[in-house]
Parts: sequence; structure tokens; C-alpha cells
Amino acid sequence: MRLRQVITVVAGSALVAAGMALPMGSSAFAAGQTGGNQVSFRDMGQASWATEDVAQLAAQGIIKGVGNGLFAPNAPLTRDEALALIVRALGNGQSGTGVTLQFTDDANIPAWATHSIEVAVQMGVLANTGTLNPTAVATRQQVIVWLISAMGLNTQAQSTSTADLAAFTDASQIPAQDMGAMALAVQLGLIKGTSATTISPNGTITRAQMAAMLARGQRRYGSPPATTSSSLVVGTVSGVSVASGTSNGETTIGTVTVTEADGTVAIIPVASSSIVYENNQSVSLTALKTGDQVAVAEDAAGNAILVAVENTAATTTSGGQGTSGEQEQQAVEGTVSTMTSTSLTLTLQGNGDNSQGDGSQGQTVTGQTYGQTVTGQTYTYTLAPDAAAIFHGLSIPLSQVTAGSQVNVHLNSSGQASLIIVQKQQASISGTIIGLGEDQKVLIQEADGTTVSVQTNHRATITDPSGNPLNVNQLAVGDLVTVSGTMGEEGLRATTIQVTTVVQGSTSSSTSTDN
Repeated sequence: MRLRQVITVVAGSALVAAGMALPMGSSAFAAGQTGGNQVSFRDMGQASWATEDVAQLAAQGIIKGVGNGLFAPNAPLTRDEALALIVRALGNGQSGTGVTLQFTDDANIPAWATHSIEVAVQMGVLANTGTLNPTAVATRQQVIVWLISAMGLNTQAQSTSTADLAAFTDASQIPAQDMGAMALAVQLGLIKGTSATTISPNGTITRAQMAAMLARGQRRYGSPPATTSSSLVVGTVSGVSVASGTSNGETTIGTVTVTEADGTVAIIPVASSSIVYENNQSVSLTALKTGDQVAVAEDAAGNAILVAVENTAATTTSGGQGTSGEQEQQAVEGTVSTMTSTSLTLTLQGNGDNSQGDGSQGQTVTGQTYGQTVTGQTYTYTLAPDAAAIFHGLSIPLSQVTAGSQVNVHLNSSGQASLIIVQKQQASISGTIIGLGEDQKVLIQEADGTTVSVQTNHRATITDPSGNPLNVNQLAVGDLVTVSGTMGEEGLRATTIQVTTVVQGSTSSSTSTDN
């Protein structure tokens, strides 16, 4: 538990020590922001059950949006992303120093995730052996095992009865060695199941679900490490006052008094830019009641920027998905045929019999059909009013979702496309070859200085300025080329490479010999 300085009350006012936090800058924030961190996102209606959980993590800088005011709550997390969030929330300042990664696929770990993986190994979350599969989609069961380990509860998990899993018909899918961790997570309220009878251990974990697990863990086990951009006070409300004032140069609207688990009493000024959430709805400061269980995020000045009331009441999510609030939206995968301002048409992958429900059989939810059959496995979906698209974890305009893009589309309860996750996208670039690497990789610099890694293979068509065929060994640094192909996390996978200008003296011609 983070220690707080003794509070001195003078003439009815409270002098409160500033919580440990990073500098936050100006106190003038945009709508939906507190303390410089955005906590309110315009697409949280897609997972309204997790609104205050996301806000609690976002206020601390642990989790962020994808840009353009979006959070993409139902987007799946990869294993490296999930580990990074666990480290941010529970890393306790560990540095990862001295850890040498020894996974068989170390080369596949993205540079941005390397340090988080090292810290996860240092924490004992990962065993530092075998295959990590860092960019594979994370499952709920795997993330729970990591989270329980990060919280230091492995011993408790081993002795936990699995009786709490009996209500879930799919509990048999949980590996025997992980049953204790899953059961403990249910006991602690970290997970509640994707319905009254399913826990979906092999289901993908979404950004909203991850935020909920971490936020619930914080509310039950106290504040996060001081490495986050906000400190957190967890406890019971024992008093609320409403009065305009200032605290450490910030305008305030009152105070909230919180008694922490160890008996520490904190009287916390509430910043005028703060947001108070109860039952995932924004409420006024006066709505707080004595006895409420709360998590209060403070800024660098020690003022409350977010008050999240523990939501103990069962709530029904939109679309009648049950009371657990962890159910993902239905999702489909396919290749975009056409994209308009109002609809999306794509050819579905597989046989259309998706266990999560993809609408290919004319399934209905709340009386409305998911998709309209066009031909064969091609379906058209109406775009939801709040539809959004993300690519490589960042928000992009819907207009950039082009024909040929491979996408994962999340559907709301009315069968409308609400979130489009672009996995691979058709792309064309022009530039100068600045490097030729192993595994038939070509490094190209565009006119604006952007560098793109291009992967070629025996299926790629390569031609010289006259249209004569070339092989990749006949390309040379300095050649001007135009490349078309599919853009993904690994870069651009070429389908065609047209050499438009041959570098002087190079062997890039059909008459040259291989290098």
C-alpha cells in the first residue's frame, strides 16, 4: 500500500500531500480528458459495461486510445500487447535489467515490446523458454494465468478449489494446470464470464476486457506502481464536500474523503476537470455516498481527476448479451470487396460457420439479420453510426479501408459493422531501393523519406522498365521502383515490382547475370 503523509486540518480545510506521479503539464484539458490523459472515448458505447474500468486505466496512462477519440474496446489484443499492459499496471518499477530473452522466436518480438517482455520474465510471469508467439492473439485463459502470476497469487491459485468453475459449461476447455488460476480469478471478481454459463477460456481477449481485469485487480489490491502517470487511492468513501476552491494551483469543486484498507484517511481535493463514474455513467460529485467503494486517480498536484465507484450491481449489456459484461461483439473476417460511406461488402473467410456467429446462415440478433447474402460467401453490412477503423493499433479514416483489404469486422447487436480492424491492406508505393537484405527483403525509401520494408517471394512479379522479367537478385540499390502488394504488420508483401529507372551501372536488367 502506498504511504500517504499525515493530513493536517486547518480551519476546516485539508492539506493533502501530492500523490506520486509524473508531471502532467497544463491543467486546461480537452473534453474527455483529465490530467492530460484522455479517459472518455466516443466509441465506448460498443462496450458500455467497461466504461469506468477503461477510464480508470486511462487516467493513469496505463492504457490509451487508438486516436481520433476512439478506444476500440472490442479490438483483440496480441500476446505482446497484453503483457505490456500487465507490466505497466503491475510491474512495480522493475527494470528488466540483466534479463536475456531466450525464446525460440525472439526475432519475432517487436522492438517496442522487448523491454516489457524482459520485465515480464523478471517478474516471473514468463518462463523465458520455448516459443512466445508474441504477435499472436491472446486468449482469456492465458492472460488470466499471467495476471494471477503478476499479482503474486500463484501459490494461492494452486490451492484454490475449482468449484466456482462448475457453473460454466465450457470449463473443461481450461488446461488442468490453469484451473486454479481461472477459479481464483472468478473468486476475486477479476472475470465474470462471457455469459451466465460460459467463461470462454479460448476466446480472444479484447481491449475492454483487459482494462476491466486490470482495473478490478487495482480496486481489490490497491494502487499501481508509481511509474504510472497518476497515483491511485483505493478505499471507502467516508465524506464528501462540495465547494469551489484551489489546490496546488488547480481549480477544485470539493473534496472526497477516502479511508484506505490500512486505515489511512485521505482527504483529496477534486479537480474541476474530474469525472465521476458510477455504474458506468458519469455522475456529479454529490452522487457519491458514504460507504461507496471507490478508486480515485490523482494527478501530479494530488487532486482527484477520476473517481470510479465499484460497480457491484449486475447490469445488462446492450443487445441482451447477459449480465457479465464481458461478452464480445460478434465478429466476421474476410476481404473487402467494396466500401461506401454507408456499407461494407466483403467475402468471408472459411465456410461461414463461425463459432462466434458471423451471420452467414442468416442468424438473427434482437430480430435483425446480420448480413445480406449477395453471392456465395459475400455479404454486405450496414455501417453503424459510430463505425470506426483501426490499422496497426491506430485509428484511420473509413475511407482508407480499401478493396482487397483483409479485415476483422465487429458487429453490434443490430448486425451493423461498428469496428473494422484492418489486418492487411492493399497498398502501392514508389521510391528508391536503399537496401537489399536476407530472405528476399528490399528496403525502399519513398519521396517523403518514409522507409518501407518489402518482402518478396517467388510469386512476386518483377519487371524492368521495358517489361522484361527480373528476379529479386537483379534489383540494385538506387533503382527507382513501384511496388504493389499487401501491407501488414511485417511491412509490404509484394505482388508486383516494376523497376521504372535503373541505377547507372547496375545489373538490373533482363540481360544481366545473377549476383
